[in-house]
Amino acid sequence: MGSALAKRLPPFKEFLCFDPQSEKAEALADTIGGKSVTTPLDLAKADIFIIGCKPNQFENLASQISMITKNRLIVSMLAGKRLDLISKSLGSSRAIRIMPSTPVLVGKGVITAFFDKSLSNIDLDLVKYMFLKMGPFFHPFTDETMIDITTGHTGSGPAYIFEIVRIMSEVLVREGVERSLAVKLIGEMIAGSAELLLSSSLSPEELRVNVTSPGGTTEAALNIFKEHCLETIFEKALQAAFTRAMSFA
Repeated sequence: MGSALAKRLPPFKEFLCFDPQSEKAEALADTIGGKSVTTPLDLAKADIFIIGCKPNQFENLASQISMITKNRLIVSMLAGKRLDLISKSLGSSRAIRIMPSTPVLVGKGVITAFFDKSLSNIDLDLVKYMFLKMGPFFHPFTDETMIDITTGHTGSGPAYIFEIVRIMSEVLVREGVERSLAVKLIGEMIAGSAELLLSSSLSPEELRVNVTSPGGTTEAALNIFKEHCLETIFEKALQAAFTRAMSFA
């Protein structure tokens, strides 16, 4: 996710990239026109730190960079890691949590955020500038718990959609449709449905009903979803995602 976000950042004076696996840092630096560094201390001249490690790696990372992050602007993408922990560990009250989604790569990402009221308007405007090209929807929450609740929806959500595309396109392939066409058909259907939803005053339920003719093909499929408790499956999956996010706290 960190790499996806970095590739859409607007121009800055210099980008410094660090990863314990140096080849990853070098590849990202080459992609975004930055410079890879071999140790965290090489980041000392940075004004903004974007933290994109795995949540369970944060404690170790913080121990290596806390001496150079004091009072710097910190942007954390870590699921479940509370803002007060991030600020305390890195010695900076200038911190913000964000949860982007991979469609930032095409400028269609959803980005949720949480920050303390002490964050200055200058820092907030800078963060908004950073995400300007990543998507039309940047939503800051006033309750930090909400960013954890929505992580499994908006942050992980693209994976669920891609899995639905995989399943539906595989069925088409088995029926003789060429694979690339099958993926295109389902992908365009989902993109069009999303655009219709966002431009309509109707609720998702009303839009679904508009597609569903009594006794028709759509109703037959929806009845199978209901019979096999699709809604319950989604509820359990989203709860599992939330539980996992909170385990990182």
